[in-house]
Amino acid sequence: MKRMDLGALMRRTALRINRIRSGVGASLHLSIPVNLPEFSWHDCSLEKLIEKLIHYAALISDPARPLRIAVHQRKQMLDLEKFFGISATPWIQVRIELEPAEFDAGARQILEDHGYRCEEWIGVEDSIQQLGAFCFATEKKPQLVFWAENCGRRSKCDLLIPIAGSLASSN
Repeated sequence: MKRMDLGALMRRTALRINRIRSGVGASLHLSIPVNLPEFSWHDCSLEKLIEKLIHYAALISDPARPLRIAVHQRKQMLDLEKFFGISATPWIQVRIELEPAEFDAGARQILEDHGYRCEEWIGVEDSIQQLGAFCFATEKKPQLVFWAENCGRRSKCDLLIPIAGSLASSN
């Protein structure tokens, strides 16, 4: 098990992206709660995945528009827990908002490149909203949920990370 400090990872990544975008366009706007817990993950795949998703979003987004990333902690997500059979408290939500739209296909490829396979994908081709459950390697239960919404020129994507109560610890 590897300890993950998502807040520190997000701050480091935002600094790197803002240095790259300096003088070129708008910066990355990052919102992180003060009391975001550290948690254990089976390896460093999640850390690498999140960094790659943010770098990809910065690469494809309009440099004249800010890239917005917000991290939230959710107590429960009963509908998702029931639908996917996930038992987790709390959940960590990483939301990426950018222009132009169509971030989700590349994000799905990044998930697969980092060892996560799509166990279930819900959505109709060309629909505004899509939802997918991803498992790591040979695991049978979903470990990540990915939600995407493409509205006009704007994309919103959430990476939802279920954290088992015993794995989370406060800072």
